[in-house]
Amino acid sequence: MKLFCRLSSISRKRKLELFYKTMKPTGQTRVLYVGGQTSPDTAEGLQLIDLYPWTSQVSVVNIARAHVDLIKGRYPQVAAVVGDACELPWPDRSFDIVAATLSSNTQAASTGK
Repeated sequence: MKLFCRLSSISRKRKLELFYKTMKPTGQTRVLYVGGQTSPDTAEGLQLIDLYPWTSQVSVVNIARAHVDLIKGRYPQVAAVVGDACELPWPDRSFDIVAATLSSNTQAASTGK
């Protein structure tokens, strides 16, 4: 399990570096984080929300209430909602960037498997 955690950490760091290099966000960039989560207290902050410098510009939609509640508790400035990415509560053109997190948990929840 230690090897998996190490490789996962390396992978997440590389994805975040690629996000910043490719998308070039600024303090005015509005970001929708689909499936967004925050790292557990004991984990190294490797989720976008934990490292993004302009969290007031981030909105999150996640199907899991526990994730949304944790984000709201840590980042009250983030508009975090429980919802389905196929039926977003924001109007079109509300965001400059849409970032997505997909895991087996979200796949299982959305497919019913």
